Amino acid sequence: MSGLRILLLFVMPVLLVPGLVFAEKADRQQVLRMSARQGSAEGSKETNVKMLEGDVLITQGTMRITADRAIIKESDGVVFAELFGSGSSQVTFRQKRDGESEFVDATADRAEYEDKSGVIKLFSKVKFKSGGDLVDSEYMQYNTNTEKMELRNQVPGAKARTGPNEGRVTFEVQPRGQGEKKTGESKPSIK
Repeated sequence: MSGLRILLLFVMPVLLVPGLVFAEKADRQQVLRMSARQGSAEGSKETNVKMLEGDVLITQGTMRITADRAIIKESDGVVFAELFGSGSSQVTFRQKRDGESEFVDATADRAEYEDKSGVIKLFSKVKFKSGGDLVDSEYMQYNTNTEKMELRNQVPGAKARTGPNEGRVTFEVQPRGQGEKKTGESKPSIK
């Protein structure tokens, strides 16, 4: 099966699921803020690199990304962040859905984010939640501007897996129009 056909098998179900991902549109117009327990910076105002370590927090409107460590590169007005979890915690991503009170949440071992394109790439042990819907994969690329995502069962460029442990992309989509959860039921959490 060709790579394109495999990709379509995993991407199309996500695009066809109503209400799975809708990022807050106003976030793109907000200030991008970065903080950590310690950091350093080098370079000119136009091109510089920031190294952040310990409880890294990046916010822009309702978008919130946390990590253990980050390398942030700014060049020609574009901010690119490489984010890393630690042995005990993952990178987290959270953003309010446009026009809704719900949030989308994601976790992974590593992430990359570019503010101009609004693209976040999540690598290894990816979990994504929107409402009661869940996605589990090894790689996810989510565009907060176009609301599209790509999922793969392995990290791009990694050696292909074979055999019974080859990995899968998993979707768990809740029935629509059922109203709120019934008493006594618990919502799944991303952990």
